[in-house]
This record gives sequence, C-alpha cells and structure tokens, in this order.
Amino acid sequence: MLSGATLMDYRDRYTTKEFLRRRARRTLVPFLAWSVIALVWKVGTGQKPLPQGPMALISLIFNTQIIDIYWFFIPLFAVYLSLPVLSLLRDNKKALRYLATLGVLLNVALSFLCSVAGITWNSSASFPLLGGYLLYVLLGYLLRDAELDSSKRRLIYIVGIAGVLVRFVHTVLASRASGELLQLTWGYTNLPCFLEAMAVFVFARQVKWDRFFRSDRSREALSRVAGCSFGVYLIHMIVFWFGLVLSEYDGGDYEWRLIGPIVAYVVSLTIVAAMKRVPVVRALFP
Repeated sequence: MLSGATLMDYRDRYTTKEFLRRRARRTLVPFLAWSVIALVWKVGTGQKPLPQGPMALISLIFNTQIIDIYWFFIPLFAVYLSLPVLSLLRDNKKALRYLATLGVLLNVALSFLCSVAGITWNSSASFPLLGGYLLYVLLGYLLRDAELDSSKRRLIYIVGIAGVLVRFVHTVLASRASGELLQLTWGYTNLPCFLEAMAVFVFARQVKWDRFFRSDRSREALSRVAGCSFGVYLIHMIVFWFGLVLSEYDGGDYEWRLIGPIVAYVVSLTIVAAMKRVPVVRALFP
C-alpha cells in the first residue's frame, strides 16, 4: 500500500528507466547480498548445509529458503515491474476504482466467503489484472488522496477491528475444537488481513503526526529511525536467532512473544544505525 501511495506517480519525478534502476539498487541488491550473507551465517552455524552447485544456490535465493521472511521481496519485484503500466492509469480514477472494486470482490471477498461456506473457489474466476499483491498497491494510491469523512473512517476502522477479531478468535476457538491448527482466516490476500491493512493505512494517514513531533529535533530523530527500518527488516531474524540462543527460549514462550520483539527491534535498530555510518558497509543498508 505504501508503494502504491508513493510510487504510482513516479513519472512526475523521473523516467521509468531511472525508476527501475533506483528500485534495483534499493531492493534487489540488498536482497541478493543479504541472502548470501545469511547463507554463509547459516552454513557456519550449522543451520543449513552448503548448497551443492550454482543451481542449488540460485534456487535457495529465488525461493527465499535462506531467510523465509525475504519472501516479501519477490512479490515486491513483481509490483515494481507492474508499476510502469499501472501508473499510466493514475489520473483515471474511474478506471482505478473499477479495477479495485473487481479486485476486492473477486480476488478477496468471494474467495474467502466460499472457503467459509465450504465451496471450492474456482481460481479462474479471479480478476487477472490485479493478481498477487497489486490490489494493495492500487488501494494504497486511492486511499492516499481519498476524502474520507468521519463516518467513512469509522466504518473502515470497524471492519478492520472485525478482521482482527475474525482472524484470532476463529483461529483459537476453531483450532481448539478440531484439535489442530486451522488457518482459514490466515493469509495476506485473505479478507481479514485485507480489512486490517486498510484500517491501519487510513489511521496512519489520519493521525496528526505534527502533534507528536513538534520540534525539529524530534522530527529529525524520527527520520533517522525511519531510515533504518529497511535495515531492521533485513537483519532482525538473525538478531532473533541469537536472542533465542542466549535466552534459551524456544520462540513460543509468552515472555519471548511479549518482550522478544521489542528487544530485537532495539538491538537491530542500534546495529543498523551504527553500520549506516560506515562508508562501505552502509551500502548494505539503503
């Protein structure tokens, strides 16, 4: 959604060639570099065997089997490659709303409702123009400039909260009843997550952030922290691993679930902030 909000109008700032070059430098290079770094680390710590041959290495990287959270890079690259075409429609809000409506209906809502009803969804009925995560991109752009009065925002927040409740309450109750983990309400392209994402996006856009960051110093500090976010994403699973080893938690403990993410974030942020000061190393943390 943020990519849609910030990049749908990239043509106002630079050419498509420059757009793709910038995206490759900021995302493709770190993805490849950190995949290799993580592989060396995992092989060195005995977590993963050394891949046998270049094809095995390519397969590990392409299928994000080294650091599983890097799965996000692959659909992100597909989104970037789609934006040169999708951005041509940026001023045609009527066409974009048409695409968004069909995308929500066919790619999110109906497929989820069919799953709830026990009906097999025919994937051929999905809307092909908004496959993958493009629906999020489009909605991020439309919601960026949408004039939403209090009643509309309230409705979005209500359905967002409903999405959270459906996801977690159903998972807990249905899993306990069946004796196994049920994932009906899981998935980033599933309706509950979609509703949650819309609510968070609208809320973040609506908050008057100047009230919290009034001074130049606080805004500068926020900017520095925000500039480390991508680096935190790149290394936080490595920090998590060391945290589990040192603390002897297994990752499922309540204490770790509550405190571990905060500690890992602070440690990751500190590392990234320090590394961004080192001339050569900072290229790994764009």
